[in-house]
Amino acid sequence: MAGFPLPAMFLYKRKPETMKANSRFTASIIGFGILIAAQIVFILLPGRMVIPFIRICRPLLYFCLAAALFLFIGKDERPVPLSQTYFLLAGIGALLYYSAMLITGVLCGFGKNAMVADFSAVLQNTWIYATVALLSEYLRAKLIKRTSADNRLAIASMLTMVYTFVQIDAVRTITALDFSSLTEFFFATVFPVLILNTVLSYIALEGSLAALLLIRGVYSLSPFLIPLLPNVSRTVWALISCTVLFFTAIIFHRNISVNNYRSQYIAKRHIKYQKKSFMAYAISAAVIVLLAAFFLRAFVYFPAVVLSGSMTGTIDRGSIVIVQKLREKNVVATINEGDIINYTNNKIEVVHRVIELRYNTSNEQIYITKGDANTVIDSNPVEVSQVIGIVKAHIPYIGYPLVIIRAIFSG
Repeated sequence: MAGFPLPAMFLYKRKPETMKANSRFTASIIGFGILIAAQIVFILLPGRMVIPFIRICRPLLYFCLAAALFLFIGKDERPVPLSQTYFLLAGIGALLYYSAMLITGVLCGFGKNAMVADFSAVLQNTWIYATVALLSEYLRAKLIKRTSADNRLAIASMLTMVYTFVQIDAVRTITALDFSSLTEFFFATVFPVLILNTVLSYIALEGSLAALLLIRGVYSLSPFLIPLLPNVSRTVWALISCTVLFFTAIIFHRNISVNNYRSQYIAKRHIKYQKKSFMAYAISAAVIVLLAAFFLRAFVYFPAVVLSGSMTGTIDRGSIVIVQKLREKNVVATINEGDIINYTNNKIEVVHRVIELRYNTSNEQIYITKGDANTVIDSNPVEVSQVIGIVKAHIPYIGYPLVIIRAIFSG
């Protein structure tokens, strides 16, 4: 009997913590149930109710869940070790994603994003998609981090599956798909969402909220906020995105693993004394050569800077246009009325729109051009030999430094 008080005291002190952990796990399960129920309701809604649900009900639901979680758990005052490292790694992952987007666009062309028709569409997309995406990652981080270590992996796994289900709105149409469309639906929609949520849950287990928000924002919001996207099919882009995500996960795993962090830190202190491998130099040189070749117009697609305001309203001054280079024999078959072309006029490159096709006295094709912001047509018709290429896309403002430099040196 003399040893009884110590176990009783131990049980008394540990019981509240155990109950607290169990209540948090129960709260997580309840949250999952609410999200699944909301998605099932969305699937069963009549068509006229879909847009109000997406625009109003879903963002408010995530607001309520985030507020309830904050009130239930409270603010976590504990500092996150290596949080700056996690955010830097997430930034590298974002850079990989946008680099893949740029390279794909250069090789396959860019297309205008129908989801970003104007500024009001951007604001609407921000409310509908950004609100849900960022709040859902807040929920993910808090549910995983504040759960006991015994249940953390289980919560992360359940979150991955639940979020994959609730983030696929196209599941409403799954019953109307044939086998071929169903296969495309899986690889273009379900698989990339599953991979994204798997990586995000892993980052939530090991990393920080800021890293989560950055990765989710880049992958989930870019298709709704960027005006130009690579002109490839959804399946191809899904494959590219999953590949980039795979490398991002490897970067996180290799750099934030608790077991090897100390050894990496020691290695970094001696990195300047280590001899760089031949492969590192070769890859660096290849990247530099490819970039130089791109800007020197060695590829089918190349960039050009718009230095004047003659196309303002369509292509503003300072924009970079992506031009598809045309061989002289392909010009007539490719260019039609309404196309924007890049051509030379007295050794000066011009980007104007073709407003009419005509033939000269030798029965050769010529093009009547005009800047969209100009009131009169160009005085000289454009001959086939003057055409450099056809404009496929443009990126605003990026080329403005060249406009400024030209203004300084020209006057």
